[in-house]
Amino acid sequence: MSDLGKIDRAFFDRHVAPNLGADRDDVAVGPTHGVDFGVLDIGGQALVTATDPLSILPALGLDRAARFALDLVLADVAVSGVAPSHLSICFTLPAGMTDDEFATVWETIHAECVDLGVSIVTGHTARYADVSHPWVGAATAMGVGDHDEIVRPDGARPGDRLLLTNGPAVESVGLLSTLFGEQLALPNDVIADAQDRLEEVFSVRDALTAAAAGPVR
Repeated sequence: MSDLGKIDRAFFDRHVAPNLGADRDDVAVGPTHGVDFGVLDIGGQALVTATDPLSILPALGLDRAARFALDLVLADVAVSGVAPSHLSICFTLPAGMTDDEFATVWETIHAECVDLGVSIVTGHTARYADVSHPWVGAATAMGVGDHDEIVRPDGARPGDRLLLTNGPAVESVGLLSTLFGEQLALPNDVIADAQDRLEEVFSVRDALTAAAAGPVR
C-alpha cells in the first residue's frame, strides 16, 4: 500500500481481516471494512467501541481544534445509535507544545465531555521528539446500549432515503478555506462563509438526536 489515506477493501481483506487475534464469542461486530465501530456483548448488553487518531490543527484555534478532534472520535460510536459514555485518550505531544497550549486542549475536551455525558477513564500523555501537528495521539470511545438499538452503516439498502443533517462537503470546505483562505481567489465574504461551515462538521449531537427519534420506516 503506497497511497495516503484509509486502506481499501482489498488491503483490508488481505492483511487485516485474517489476523484479528483470538476468536472470542463476545465479539458481536468485529473489524469490518466500512464500519467504524466494534461491538462486544457484555452480559447481554452491547458495548460499542471505536478508535481514531487525534488531529489537533492549531490554525483552527486550539479550543475549536480540540472540539473537532473529540467529535471525530465520539461520532463513530454515536452513529451506531448508542450514546458515547466513556473515553480513553492518548496524547503523543510535539516537544514544542507548551503546557498552556495543552491545558487549552485538555480543558476544552473536558468541557465537551461533561456536556455530552462522557467520562474520561484512562489515557497516556507525554512529549516525544519528531512528533508534529496535527497527529498528536489517538482515542477510544465507548458506549453501552441494547443490541437491537445498533444501526450499522452496512445495513443500508438501495432505495433507502438518506437524511443529511449538515450539508455536503462541510469538512472539506471549512478546513480548506480556514487553512488556505489566503490562497483562494474569492471575495472575503465568501471565504468567511466557507470558514463558518466548519461549525457544521460537529455531528455527535445530530447522531444522538436521530437515534432518540427512533427507527424510520
